[in-house]
Amino acid sequence: EVYDRNNDGNISIEEFDECHSILRNALHLHADGEATATTDPGLLLQESADVFTAMDLNNDRIVSFNEFVTFQRTAVEKSGIKNTDIEEMVPELCRQLRRVFKMSEHEEQGNEINVHDEKILQHIIKDLATFSRELWNTEKLGRTSALTGPQYKNHWEEPPVGLNVNRLQGQHLRRFPVDMLALNKID
Repeated sequence: EVYDRNNDGNISIEEFDECHSILRNALHLHADGEATATTDPGLLLQESADVFTAMDLNNDRIVSFNEFVTFQRTAVEKSGIKNTDIEEMVPELCRQLRRVFKMSEHEEQGNEINVHDEKILQHIIKDLATFSRELWNTEKLGRTSALTGPQYKNHWEEPPVGLNVNRLQGQHLRRFPVDMLALNKID
């Protein structure tokens, strides 16, 4: 839906190129720390015309919904991401792309991007880069952004009297199960 900018039910090369370029530029602009060019998905490093041609199975220069879904399904299968994570990430990726489009339209109307908008755009770019690396990686890495959320300092020196930390931890894990395959170590 987000790729089909004119809502005609198909994706043209121009529509695909616009989204592909945004995702590719996000990877380039947010290439720091452990997220380097070596971890960038090959799919997004390719030229948009080459990816579009690979998606266009019947060579009619238009990608149908079925062609798009088939191609994406094949690409995402290599990522190791669970279906529940995909259900969460794809709508978020679409939302972030829409935000970029909205900001671009705002600027095209002659409005300037202020400092606040610039900060929002930097956050959007970071999210797009993170989601792109996770969705289209080919190393079955799964989802890693869930593990890099904000970390809070523990202010306890000792647990409060009467609190059984092991029992509390067990109750928490029963209520909020954790994907143990995504963890590097357990404290």
